[in-house]
Amino acid sequence: HLKNMSALDSLAKGTASKPEMDIVIGVINVAEALCELGVGVEYHQLVLDASSALYDVCKRSFEINDRFICRGSELSAIKTGYEVHEAQLEVTTIGMLDKALDVIDKTIRGQKATVIV
Repeated sequence: HLKNMSALDSLAKGTASKPEMDIVIGVINVAEALCELGVGVEYHQLVLDASSALYDVCKRSFEINDRFICRGSELSAIKTGYEVHEAQLEVTTIGMLDKALDVIDKTIRGQKATVIV
């Protein structure tokens, strides 16, 4: 939890490193996978909005010397995605979390993940 929140804080300050961005991406990916498994499914669109905002931040980083700078609406969407993730963790079992990680792994292996090029 601490490293997740620290990474979000760095992103908000405009000082996030690539490893910290990987953590932020991981949080939103897990939130999305949990929604797909039925945990917080009513908030799926909020998580998709967070994912889209995160994509935009990462894509833009290539244009600004690998710096991860959020616009206000992007940061708001990502923070909301984090809030959904936190709520999901309150009701998620370790087994469900493992299933979510399997969903993410299958998505990546199946080349269905959105890749930033």
